[in-house]
Amino acid sequence: MLNLVKDYDASKKIILNQSIDGYDKVCFSTNEDLLSCLKNLKIFQKNVLSVMGSCDQVFTFNYFGANVDSFDKNILSLYYYYLRRWNILYGEDVYPTDLINNSYFDLSMILNKVRPSTDEENTALHFWEKHINEKTDFSKLFFHMDVMGNTIFTEREDLLGTVKKEPNFINIDLFKPVIINKKYEIIYLSNIIEWSRNRKDILLVLRDNLDNLLDKNGIIICTNIANNNDEIEKLVFSEKFDITEKNRFSYRYVKK
Repeated sequence: MLNLVKDYDASKKIILNQSIDGYDKVCFSTNEDLLSCLKNLKIFQKNVLSVMGSCDQVFTFNYFGANVDSFDKNILSLYYYYLRRWNILYGEDVYPTDLINNSYFDLSMILNKVRPSTDEENTALHFWEKHINEKTDFSKLFFHMDVMGNTIFTEREDLLGTVKKEPNFINIDLFKPVIINKKYEIIYLSNIIEWSRNRKDILLVLRDNLDNLLDKNGIIICTNIANNNDEIEKLVFSEKFDITEKNRFSYRYVKK
């Protein structure tokens, strides 16, 4: 799945603020209140499909004992997953804060301890080594380097067991038709719906994808970043889902 040459070249274009399909800046950390978003939700041993994003969502579901697959349109989020894994295992913090200060020496010290166990992890290692060797300004590769959401993790020790799990990553865009031969009980969508810009045509595609991916009575968790559940969205989703657990942080759709 990972292609070092293609993905690295794409990341350099992103740094130069160029648009390239399938790639974007990466979220450094969640800006969501994950504790409130997951309140009263039974997670243990549930089959979950979670956006990768900043990895905080995936780490959280793994921490609570779910069977997690991750997805993202942006393949660079998978590279970030591995960097966060290594930082937690061999660094000193929950987040790779050396990126904020472009601390290339400290980042190199972490990468020197990595012994890849898969081809993908090995590709990710070379990806970050190339960026460090070229002294990339990481502020141009990430969103939200100065924003932290509300997670259950305060110390890297909280995540030591969690990050050893493989990401089970699926590179998909849910605004386009997808076929996955698996059903989920929970899908954590984050604020992906807001990226539809309230276009009914792609909201219909998203809705049908989610309907096909969910078990009966399956749950979708959406978060509010820019708006609060637009009328067009409500109309589209109401045909196949009931809305519930709505608050200022998030809302949920339950499959009919």
